[in-house]
Order: sequence, then structure tokens, then C-alpha cells
Amino acid sequence: MGCLRFEGDDAVWAEMKGPGCIWRIWSATPRDGHVRIYIDGETEPAIDFPFISFFDGKTPPFNRPNLVYVAARGYNNYTPIPFKKSCKVVASPGWGHFYQISYSTFAQGMQVPSLSMKLSPADAAALDEADSKLGARGTCPTPTRKSQETIHQSVTVLPGQTALVAHVEGPRAITALRAHIANLPASPADRKLLRELCLKITWDDAREPAVWAPLGDFFGTAPGVNSFQSLMSGLTTDGHWYSYWYMPFEKAARVEVINETSEPQQVDFDLTLSPLSRPAAAYGQFHAKWHRNAFASDDLDRTIDWTLLKTTGRGRFVGAMLHIWSLHPGWWGEGDEKFFVDGEKFPSSFGTGSEDYFGYAWCDWHLFDQAFHGQTIAQEDNAGHTCVHRWQLADNVPFQKSFEGAIEKYFSDRHPTLYASTVYWYLQAGGTDPYKTVPVTDRNSYWENAPLLNLPKGLDAIEGDSMEVKTSTGGRHGVYVTDEYAKDWPSGLGRDLALWIEGGVGDVCEYKVHWLRWPAGQYRVYAHFIKRNDSAIVQPYLNGVKAGEPIDLYAASPTASNDIELGVFDLKPGIPILKFVIVGKNASAVPRHSVALESFRFRKEP
Repeated sequence: MGCLRFEGDDAVWAEMKGPGCIWRIWSATPRDGHVRIYIDGETEPAIDFPFISFFDGKTPPFNRPNLVYVAARGYNNYTPIPFKKSCKVVASPGWGHFYQISYSTFAQGMQVPSLSMKLSPADAAALDEADSKLGARGTCPTPTRKSQETIHQSVTVLPGQTALVAHVEGPRAITALRAHIANLPASPADRKLLRELCLKITWDDAREPAVWAPLGDFFGTAPGVNSFQSLMSGLTTDGHWYSYWYMPFEKAARVEVINETSEPQQVDFDLTLSPLSRPAAAYGQFHAKWHRNAFASDDLDRTIDWTLLKTTGRGRFVGAMLHIWSLHPGWWGEGDEKFFVDGEKFPSSFGTGSEDYFGYAWCDWHLFDQAFHGQTIAQEDNAGHTCVHRWQLADNVPFQKSFEGAIEKYFSDRHPTLYASTVYWYLQAGGTDPYKTVPVTDRNSYWENAPLLNLPKGLDAIEGDSMEVKTSTGGRHGVYVTDEYAKDWPSGLGRDLALWIEGGVGDVCEYKVHWLRWPAGQYRVYAHFIKRNDSAIVQPYLNGVKAGEPIDLYAASPTASNDIELGVFDLKPGIPILKFVIVGKNASAVPRHSVALESFRFRKEP
């Protein structure tokens, strides 16, 4: 959402040296302020429209319904905007709220045509063809060839066993994989079964599979049966799963199904194989892995980052499915996606919010499916199960040495808010795929056993780590994870603290307190801290009103504070703002001015 700089009142959103291409433009609220795109150093913009005209489907060339559309209040434009030498994007005041621009730059010397608003007949026909293919979701996008082969196989796999679906020789590619599960139970029993049946694919007689995921998750949705149709995968209304990921191999492909249910299961497969037009090594091997909480960061500055994919070698990241379960209504995310390519310290892609990455907006729980993204389940007001996916095809992320993709996760598992993901990428042979199989006990119905808050009667709480930093005038912020003081915490909450360090006297930090539908009324409120030898003296405020007297948070060794009363406040539904102002430090304190907030607690007054 930020910009590179301002030129007068105009914001420079992007400035790229080419050749290259903008693949995707997204916004949450495009309005009438103009956005101008300058191509190849020209002084006159190639595009000069109100921002809403990029998305309203009325302005050529942005008028093809499968390239430009609104999905659950998210405005998406997938019309490519190529440039030979350079590109600059500038926005005038009144353009709206939130934007993302996804682009690639290519090696110097690559021949790329620059955008012309007067499309040639060939260019217009190419966009029409792309629009038609994206609209034909549910049909295989790979051209039919005379030499392709389809294998039909019905497999009955016994409990605790793995059954071979097919072992085929190459060089070839799997261009379509379809499955139908006989006797699939109705919801919610289907959720359990679909986590106990797994798909496993191994390329070229490797020791480890490149594809391993619970069956429904592999096809792009969880938990249970949720019909949808995207370009690359889906579940038709008559119960047939499909995957059209292109899966090349050199020597052999081995496709297996694993049954960890207590009953025999019949699964019918159709497997389409096609010849390669290039050597298999030119493509890389297709990988898809399911995990929960794998490779979490232990860096204080990045503990909020939930790792989607971490891999080394040469390849391309092509997408992710994210399954969320949250006990509470309201928004589960707001976390930005971050893609670190080839060891970057600052990510090449840095988003604006969880739903923004998945192509919708404003925490909308309405279902949608498009060619490249969708929301396949979202229980009302985001309480319960949510599943979203994004396929990055035109805007895939290439890497030469390594790739790390993460999405910020503001609420801890103890909120409880639980994430699971299937990630999809291509990796050349010799690269590292660190993801192992996950035991059925860790992937099935874990949300039913999520840790719930164990609070004293009549006293509710919001964990410090679930609070979002609204503003801060100095210092660093992170989530500090520790079990060290748990025995001293009367709240029975968790081990995750909101930690603010290295501020100075006079610095201010405001937290958004995610008030989870408690009714309006008078509340006596408290704060619970971990006192440390580097802690500050702070003055708290709630909704701009001074809350009690300054609090000295110093202790010679880490100690859980008692509940510190802040006063009685009239609270209404919404998001209260809890503010701390650093007013000094204890004479014995190390001068780091830390504030370690465990929870904000409250009791409704009679």
C-alpha cells in the first residue's frame, strides 16, 4: 500500500527498469482519482484512467470478464501490461484504498512488446483467447494430442495400506489427474475421511515423494467437500476432483493413494499422460506438500511470519492453498504475504493483507471461484473454517538458489487460530524439498482439540500477541514466545507476548484490541505484563483516556505481574485502542525500555 515517493500530490507506486510485464493489479476500493502508467520513458502516459476504470469492465482493453472482475469485494485485473525499457505507475489523490501491483522484469535483451492501447487484431485475439480459456474452468487447459494416453484405474485400498494407482514410464507429463471417492460420507464426517486419504506421487524413482497431501487439500480445498472450479483444480458438483497441474518426468512417475481410515476405501482415478515438447530437465519437477506450522521463524523480527514454503535450488513458486480455523468471529488474518528470493533480506513481494493476496477484500466471507483464486469455504463472520487459494501462473515467482514464502499470522494457535497449507512449486532435480509426511493424528480434526482459554469465572481476556500495532513512534515490535512464566499466569492464556523494545522516553505505541463481540457496557479493565530488567515505566490510555497511573514494569528477573487495574470504561462493539506512552525507566533498569504485554483483561460491571 505504501509508495516509493511523492511528486507533488501524486504518489509514485512503482518504477521498474525493463523489459518486463505487469501481471496483476488489485485494489480493495478503487475510486475516481487517476492512475497513470508511463511506458519506456515516454513523457505522456500510455494509460491515464480513473482507478475504478481499471476494474469496471467498461474501458478497453480492461473489458474482458475473466481477466477483469470483482470477487468478494476485491477488484482484480489480470490484463498483462508489457514494457520494453521501463514502467512507472503514478496515482493522483482520490484513487481509493489499498492496491497491489505484481510484475516481473526480464533479462536485458529479451524482446518484449510495449503496451499499445490501440490493440492490433492479433493482440486483441490473443487476449480474447486467454479470456476464453480462463472462463472454461473445469476443462483441461493443455491441448489434446493424438499421442496422449488416459489410464482409468479403480483402486480399493485397505485400512493402513498404500495402493498403487499407476507406475508409468517417461519421458512424459501428467496433464490431468481426476479422482472420485466412492461412498463419501456427508458433512462433517467427510472432513475426517479426506484428511485420512492421502495422495503420493514420486518422480524418477526418487527416495522421497514430490507430492504428498491429504486428498481434498491437494485438489485445493479443506476441510471436507466444497465444490469449486479454478483453472488448475477443483471439485465438480457431481463429486469429481480434478487437477490440471502440468507434471513432467524423465524416467517414471509413481502415483499412490494412502488409506489411514478404519475401513476399505474405493477411489476411481483417471490419469492423462502426454508427450513432452522439451526435455524434462527444462521444466523442473512439480511439488505439492501439505503442512502445519513447519519451519516457523525463531527470529524476533519475524515470529509473526507463518511459513508457507521454504525450499532451496532452482525453481518457481506457483501457488498456495491456506486452510484456517478460528474459534472467534471477526477477521482471522490481516497478515501480509512476503516472498524472499535467493536469500533476500527484504522480500521481493510484500503484500497488504491476507485477503488481498487471495484476491478479495474487507474480510468478506462470501464464497467465490475464479481461474486463479477462490474462497471455497468460509463459515459466517469467519468463525470456524475458512479455505482460500491463489495460483500464481503468469505471475509465478522464479528463484535460482532459494525461496521462502510466508504470510503474517496475527493470532496465535492459542487464540485459537490454526493454519494449514498446501504449497505448489516446481524444482529442478537436486533441489531441496524439506517437507516430510505428517502423521494422521496431526492433520485430522485438530481443530476439535484446539486449546481453549481457561479464564477465571467472569473474567475475559485478549492475548497480547493477538493485538495489532496501529501506530508506533519508535522501537521494534514482535511476538515473544516463551513458556518460562506460564505457571505464574493466572489467566491460563498462552506463551505468546506482544513485545515492544528499544523505544525511548516519549515514544508511543497504540494497539488495536480485537474486541470479539462482547456486548456494550461498563467494564473494569486490567493489563497483565511480564516484568523484566529492561522494562520501561509506561502510562496507559484506553480510547484516548488516561488509564490509571504510570506503571513501573521493572523487575530484576523476569516475573509475571499481577493484574494491573486500569479503571472502568464504557466499551462498545468495535476495536478499542490501547496506548502506551514511555515516560521513563527505573533507575536499575537496562535502558531498552521494553514493554512485554501478556493480555488485556476485562470484567463486565453489574
